[in-house]
Amino acid sequence: MTDPKIREYIEKERKQGASDLQIREALVANGWKIDEIEEALGSEERPQTEVAIEMPGILSLLKESLRLYGEQFSRLLAIALVPAVTIIVAVALLSVCVGLVVMSGGNRIVLAGVVLLAIVVIVVAVLISFWSNAALVLALRDRREQRHFGELFRNARALVVPLFTTSLLSFVFVLGGIVFFLIPGIILAVLLTFAVYAVVYDNAHNTAALLKSRELVVGRWWKIFWYLVIIAVVVGVIQYLVGVLFDAVGTSGEEASLVASILNFCFKLVLVPFVTIYSLLLYEHVRFLPPKPAKRSSEAAKRWMVAVSGAGYIIMLIFSLLNLVG
Repeated sequence: MTDPKIREYIEKERKQGASDLQIREALVANGWKIDEIEEALGSEERPQTEVAIEMPGILSLLKESLRLYGEQFSRLLAIALVPAVTIIVAVALLSVCVGLVVMSGGNRIVLAGVVLLAIVVIVVAVLISFWSNAALVLALRDRREQRHFGELFRNARALVVPLFTTSLLSFVFVLGGIVFFLIPGIILAVLLTFAVYAVVYDNAHNTAALLKSRELVVGRWWKIFWYLVIIAVVVGVIQYLVGVLFDAVGTSGEEASLVASILNFCFKLVLVPFVTIYSLLLYEHVRFLPPKPAKRSSEAAKRWMVAVSGAGYIIMLIFSLLNLVG
């Protein structure tokens, strides 16, 4: 049942001339679920006139991301710490494994055991990383409910495998496109940029999630591209400034290496939630926009992606064979 507060808000805003998109954006920004918003909007009588629907400005999206980042900082940082700590533990265990091999003098039994242990550690670390990523997206999607840490990870458990397989499939397509003379890879990277969020929001898995992302980007590829470029530039500038600050300290040797590692760790830990917020809010905004007509059907688009990425892997195979022969 729709919350009466949403109905009252929609009725009041429509009387004041607000468009459905403006109402959606305001409700999403305050943490209401998309399904609740859509249900309430569908149940209310629509006005005869409607304001043109447009994407938010980049500066507006950055401000909205910063506001949400400030509100959710402690919860998101706690979630981001889980994969970070996991990676530290995994690296420590792998270092111990290498030490065991060295101490055994290359004993085959020890080596086999260490390799098996290393594989298990890497697989567990990857799965925990995807689990944490799912929890992070759920925390943002359900931000109004303020779900506690344990509940978020319990709810995220069912999303680990779909997120992993969808991300892997997206990576395979993009890598093949990059090998196939770069530009197809860039095109695919932008087209598939929302696939992960489609898993969480639309319960779409694998190819369905990729096609859902493509559906949202088609007709507005260049706009999405520039939104992604801007956040990459912002991250790059911040990273550069951190590097300049580090150079100004003037440390050297092992001390410099340790400080650089700590700074890099803290930088990524703090910045990952912000980048996630930015891209997720972009997805939420684009999701509300009316679909643009596509030149290709979903099936034709799927065949195109397979053909382009397949051509890239064929090129990769040919070069590998030439190197072997040479």
